Amino acid sequence: MLDAGCGEGIYATLFAAIGFDVAGFDISPNCVEAAQHVAAANGFSERTRFSVQATEQLDYPDDCFDVVVGIDVLHHVEVATSVAELLRVLRPGGTALFREFVEVPAFDRVRDTALARFFFPKGKHQDHFEYTTEDERKLTEEDIATIREMCPALVERRFNTIARLDRFLRKPGQRNASNLEKLDHWLCGRMPSLSRFGGSVVLELKKAATGI
Repeated sequence: MLDAGCGEGIYATLFAAIGFDVAGFDISPNCVEAAQHVAAANGFSERTRFSVQATEQLDYPDDCFDVVVGIDVLHHVEVATSVAELLRVLRPGGTALFREFVEVPAFDRVRDTALARFFFPKGKHQDHFEYTTEDERKLTEEDIATIREMCPALVERRFNTIARLDRFLRKPGQRNASNLEKLDHWLCGRMPSLSRFGGSVVLELKKAATGI
């Protein structure tokens, strides 16, 4: 498995714990060092390897990973070039999964007003696992269309419709599903049209056995 934009290695270590041999990369040397420490502290040094790389130009051979995972990484990078590189290193028949923030114009116009930014600065959050930097952006419909051109079998699953309010209600450090998330899942399952307002998306890309 390849963990794209691995950060401090928390997910890479979890993937190793369930049986994957994991390669992770990040553009930050400090994150790579932290990832190595986290893996070692949990006894997974032999099942993980980390390196400093950028998604736009990867130092891996073609077709070398069965699975590619990226969690909140595409909205930090050049989407088309990065996805092309990640598909290049994915083996034919393999799967790439990305969890991303996605633009919802009906909500984002309000979120980006001066008043909303004053009371809820994007760089601050009560839970240190959740943060937004000033220079990042959300994926747009155009970004997703670009990815679909490269991988027509793209499957798109949106969520976080009403559960977006959790950022103001969730207790710091809470990792289990909240009541709002459970309600969100229940409502979108019965009214699928609601999911188009979801602020997060999971993108599933399958690399064809004969190539993309």
